[in-house]
Amino acid sequence: MNDLAIPEAREKKSPTSGAIIAWVSAASAVWLLAGILGLGYFAKSTASCDGTFSCLTIDAWGTYLSGVFAPLAFFWLVATVWIQSRELAQQREELVLTRQEFAHSREVMKAQAEEAANSARYIGLQTEILKRQEEQQILERRRNEFQYALNNLHGIIKHRLWKTPCFVGTNTGGNRGSFGITTPIPSDRDETIVVFSKYVQSGYAAQGWVNAEFEPAYQLSGVEAFDMADRAIDLVNQIDDFAGSEVRRLGIFELSHQLKVLCKMDPNR
Repeated sequence: MNDLAIPEAREKKSPTSGAIIAWVSAASAVWLLAGILGLGYFAKSTASCDGTFSCLTIDAWGTYLSGVFAPLAFFWLVATVWIQSRELAQQREELVLTRQEFAHSREVMKAQAEEAANSARYIGLQTEILKRQEEQQILERRRNEFQYALNNLHGIIKHRLWKTPCFVGTNTGGNRGSFGITTPIPSDRDETIVVFSKYVQSGYAAQGWVNAEFEPAYQLSGVEAFDMADRAIDLVNQIDDFAGSEVRRLGIFELSHQLKVLCKMDPNR
């Protein structure tokens, strides 16, 4: 603001080009009138001349005119130099203002560039935060689905397959018959799954049953139990090592395989 006020103050104090020309024109007119009147009316004539101008020879006229117009040329030279110097000063002031504007523009552009960089970093940070939040939400949802699958598997075992003649097979006497797990059901979910998994793997075989499969009435329950076990296995690869260790601890891999065998399902499924 102070840099802008200085040129304005100078412009107000110094006369304009028109004023300079007017002053010099007035001075020139006054000088011409003074020269003509002073020489024509106040200069003394010689006795042989009727008037001052009539006594002038060609050389005298040249001297007279050069004497009159030489100061005028000087006046206009001074005026020209004055006007040019004033215009140059104004141009210098304009250049100063232009440089100041350029400098200000550079500062503004630099600030804008820094702001844009900060905005880009902020957007990148926000994007990364949102990405991590989304990944965390997906992971949490898969963990919930994993526990949901185990809970459903436990519910099917507890309410449909425990203490029921859900299997049919051949006993040691060569007779076909129905059988099932008859031990008291544990109160804990994980223990229930572990006990049932061990039973379908080797428990009924230890009791003398071979060629076992699900009774037709329990076939659907067996398929649903397999689906829940298989779903839990699929989710393990999408969660973390803790879920993997939990599946191995519960014997879900072995249970899924044995349920597929008992349901007489396609091995490629």
